[in-house]
Amino acid sequence: MLKHDQLTLIIQEAAVIMDYHEVKSPLHPPKLGKALLEVQRERLSEANDLWDSSKIKLAEELLSREAPLPELAPDWYYLQSRCFDFLGNLEKSEYYLSLAAESAKQKGDLRLIGQIKMSSARFLIIKRKHDEALEVMHQALATLKGNKASVAWVLSNLGNEYLGRLRLDHAVHYLEQALSTTRVIKDARYLNSNILQNLSEAARLKGDFSLARSRALQALKSATQPYFTFTANIHLGHALRISGDPLESLRAYHAALASNIDGNGAHRAKALIWIAEKQLNIHLEPPEEKLLTLIGDRDAARIELHLADLAYSNGHLERALSLLQNAFERDEPAAFVDEAWVLGELYAFARHEGLEMPLPPLRVETPTIQIQTLGTPTIRINDRTVTVQGSSKVVALLAYLHSQGVVPWERVVTDLLGIEEETRGYTQVKYLLSQARHMIGDSKAVLLTGGRVSLSERWTWSSDLKDALEHKAQPKALFLPDLYLDWVLEMRARLGQD
Repeated sequence: MLKHDQLTLIIQEAAVIMDYHEVKSPLHPPKLGKALLEVQRERLSEANDLWDSSKIKLAEELLSREAPLPELAPDWYYLQSRCFDFLGNLEKSEYYLSLAAESAKQKGDLRLIGQIKMSSARFLIIKRKHDEALEVMHQALATLKGNKASVAWVLSNLGNEYLGRLRLDHAVHYLEQALSTTRVIKDARYLNSNILQNLSEAARLKGDFSLARSRALQALKSATQPYFTFTANIHLGHALRISGDPLESLRAYHAALASNIDGNGAHRAKALIWIAEKQLNIHLEPPEEKLLTLIGDRDAARIELHLADLAYSNGHLERALSLLQNAFERDEPAAFVDEAWVLGELYAFARHEGLEMPLPPLRVETPTIQIQTLGTPTIRINDRTVTVQGSSKVVALLAYLHSQGVVPWERVVTDLLGIEEETRGYTQVKYLLSQARHMIGDSKAVLLTGGRVSLSERWTWSSDLKDALEHKAQPKALFLPDLYLDWVLEMRARLGQD
């Protein structure tokens, strides 16, 4: 290999010769051509190292100093395209991607042709040409079929795009294929965490929150880079919050914030922390709208939905509709399905105003809820037990509705809240209903329709109170021990606990 100072002299000499003869083809004298190729190969290697070290601007500046020789053009232009994409200059990124595609085709480099097709698919997604993007991804899959590590990467991206379009069965099919590939191909294992995160989201969108949490925890355990640790915590936070545990989700979002991430990642984590705190009725200043340009469309849509919910709750209906429309324009139906579990009243309002809100599918199995009021108040949702944080009024509400059936909201105020002022009473009933929905993880679990409150028939309900009353046996454990409401005292008397 030539020493660096020798290479510099040769390059300088070549520059003079090429400038003098206006040479614009690769037909240099062999000695100069070989030296130029060696120098450029070193520069490309250095640029790749800068890219891997997240020094994207420096990599772009190094590559932009000169045009590459034909032997290096495909990889050179492809890396330039990636740099400009990362730096937010999509026009230049597309331009260099087209140069990379042309030179890769001339060279017959199938590996790079497949990678370029995947980048082209990404630009189609940005332009919301999702069907075309999926077609190009399938072309990339066929092109790269001999390279198992690259195949896993394409399968993972295919699954993610099907996920974003709510084609959940297709998404799971390709993601499971990708996961199987990473288990046998060592070079593809870095994808494990990302694939598991997407599988967590697929389970979440189907309403299988237990699987969603499990997949997110697996993703966290298999994360090999700070970025994947960050995103795995985000997915774990979503699974916890949307399944009705915003307090635990806060821990996950704060763990994401603590990961070594860039400024935009920190903005994203802080915005999601605000959502979880809002669900816990911790009223902090909402994120500034300019923040929405920094966090990606899916989470920006989440923020706008919760800002709309805040506006709706405060009676600012036009503002709520405007924010809902903004969220729709982001073309992120997965965010709408996710938040449907916690924003039931907002979605009912939106549908009343003529907006078609994407909703989660009904669970395949018959979902069950067991209400435990004797001793420690809890509810058991399918295979998951939820211990009540703070006051057990939510459990009291569920037990009350289970025993009373459909009741006017005013009776809930009288029997459970003891509030005389009507407006305040109604607000407290809505708050209790919201808490119950959050805890259960279903925005339609408890209904307020036509001024009457009831439990949803989508669920099979049972309670130890009803069993105790029917068997007329005095239970050992005290009924809702921390509450002294009129209805609670009446039930204790019937149970022989007065």
